[in-house]
Amino acid sequence: MFATLFFGCFDPGAKVLPEQTLLSDLPSAEENRSQAIPAENDAVYQKAEGVLVDILFLGGKPFQEVNDLLSSQLGPLQEHLELNNNEHFRRYEQGDVSVKDGAVFRIRFFYPESLRRNEALAQIGFPQQVGNYIITHKEYQLTNQFGFRRLRMKRESRDTELVTEIEAWKWIPQEQLRK
Repeated sequence: MFATLFFGCFDPGAKVLPEQTLLSDLPSAEENRSQAIPAENDAVYQKAEGVLVDILFLGGKPFQEVNDLLSSQLGPLQEHLELNNNEHFRRYEQGDVSVKDGAVFRIRFFYPESLRRNEALAQIGFPQQVGNYIITHKEYQLTNQFGFRRLRMKRESRDTELVTEIEAWKWIPQEQLRK
């Protein structure tokens, strides 16, 4: 047994292993840090085909960065109100937006026609298939999905799955105050 430990194992499986380790092919941490990291601003935003308003992209972004996108996707600005606590409300032709501390935290969009809830999600940039909905006679709700605190889809009527508008909250300011 001492000879086996001293001279090594003669297991045939050991001979087929490559001499180089798997990590030798990967760049080191120093090499990764030295490579240039592309800035987010270098990438040009492109709205996906079939998306009316890209709420998934716009939610939580700094208002100054997405102001033009909001106008192009929600229509012309109809009304602007400055509220308390550094909060703004902006009403557009096809929806409205709430901004707090310079970031978009709530977007509401009125669909041009009633849609099934999965199609409604797809038209605002979200995946069509999601987990469990909270279903009430007035709306469908999703909570804590895709980085959003709440998604509320207003139902056309209690007897149908069709929705007419959606309200997406990236975060809820009142909850932030409690923390």
